Amino acid sequence: MSQKIDWEVLLRELEEDLASAGEATRQHWGLLAARVGELSEILVGQHGGFSAVEAEDIAQEVLLKLHSLDAIRILRATASPEGYVVALIRNRIIDELRRERRRSGPEVSDDYPAPDSSALSAEEAIALERVLDELSDDDWGLLRMRFWEGRSIEEIARELGLRYSTASVRLFRLLRKLRERMQS
Repeated sequence: MSQKIDWEVLLRELEEDLASAGEATRQHWGLLAARVGELSEILVGQHGGFSAVEAEDIAQEVLLKLHSLDAIRILRATASPEGYVVALIRNRIIDELRRERRRSGPEVSDDYPAPDSSALSAEEAIALERVLDELSDDDWGLLRMRFWEGRSIEEIARELGLRYSTASVRLFRLLRKLRERMQS
C-alpha cells in the first residue's frame, strides 16, 4: 500500500543527514527506499516481461543514483521530486528493455535478410563485429530499424520522436563513423 510522504521534508532531512554525517539515517533512507520500491513495482508491472526480482534490482539501481548529497539536491530542486524518480525508473526500464532486445539480436524477416557475411574476409568480419559491439543502444537500434527491419527514415523519425532531418543526419553520421572505423 502506498505510503504518503512529504517530499520536501524528507529531502531536506536527507540533505542535512548527508551534509553533516555523510550518511543518510536509516529512517529517512528507509522512507525513500520504500517509495522508490513501490514506484518501481508499479512501473515494471505496466511494462510486463519483468520479474519481482528485476523490479527490486531497478529500484536498487535508482536508489544508488540518489545516494549522494548532489543527487538529493538535484531531486530537491525539481518541481516534482516524485516525477523525477518516476523518470529515473522509466529510463532504467527502457535501458533494460533495449539491452534485452539487443541480446536477443535483431529480428530478421524474410523480406529483409541479414547481410551476407561470406563477402567479407575473416579480418573484415572480425573488424565489423568489433565495431558493432562498440555501438550504443541508440545507434544499434537505429541500424536495426533501418537495415534489418527495412523502415524508412520517415518511419524511424516518427517512432523516435525526431524530425526527419535529425533522423537522417544521425543515420548518415553513424554510417560514416562505421565506414571510418572499418577502414582504420
